[in-house]
Amino acid sequence: MRFKKIIVASIVVIAFFSSVIGVKAAIDWTVGHQNMQATADNIDKLVNRINSLKGEAS
Repeated sequence: MRFKKIIVASIVVIAFFSSVIGVKAAIDWTVGHQNMQATADNIDKLVNRINSLKGEAS
């Protein structure tokens, strides 16, 4: 009976840590995706600014 309790407790601990790792990976992916979107927006703003300055120079 004691062996069965140890096995069940081990499975619960492994499941808990697996879910924590999964949540952390999802959060990291979301943050990375948001950073990529912000970078793309910043590049678009810079390109628009450069193009507007080229128009002023002509």
